[in-house]
Amino acid sequence: MLIKGKKGDVELSLKTIVGIVIGIGGLVIFFIIASSIIGIFFFSNQCKASADNLDFIKFQVDKVIESGVSETQFVSLNDKCALVGFNRFGSNIVDKPKICGLDGCLCLCQFGITNIPKCIDKKEYCALYSNVDYFNGNYNHKDLKNQLYLTGINVLNISKNDKTITILIIEDKNSENGGEFDGG
Repeated sequence: MLIKGKKGDVELSLKTIVGIVIGIGGLVIFFIIASSIIGIFFFSNQCKASADNLDFIKFQVDKVIESGVSETQFVSLNDKCALVGFNRFGSNIVDKPKICGLDGCLCLCQFGITNIPKCIDKKEYCALYSNVDYFNGNYNHKDLKNQLYLTGINVLNISKNDKTITILIIEDKNSENGGEFDGG
């Protein structure tokens, strides 16, 4: 209880309030860090269900590289997963996984708490191509044009021109292709 005119009681009350505010701030920081760590362990398989689709797309891309004839492919990705094409040279819309090295690659990337996809740096989630310099698509983001970035359910056309593979959405089966992200 605060008694008027007692300086010690006012100081004690202010210290208590400051301590409570610092405590609440510490709890908020703790929960943010804890949710990030839990997300690493529990959400690491968000793209596992979409890995078969990566295999199908890889098969079609390999076929197009060998024959030079364009192919059509249906793809259905988990709503927490995106297929991103990474160029051998130049800029990409998200960080290129280390597993790709200097190759062009197609990778499955998962959405976390933010709307920015993070790619899974494992061989089963990336298809590497030493003979492809660029992967082009329908997606434009800031200064990066014709990027390969797919989400949801789509019918794709896969074609080749020299060392460039173009994968375009020819039919979007989503009400909205959830391919928007805040992007770095």
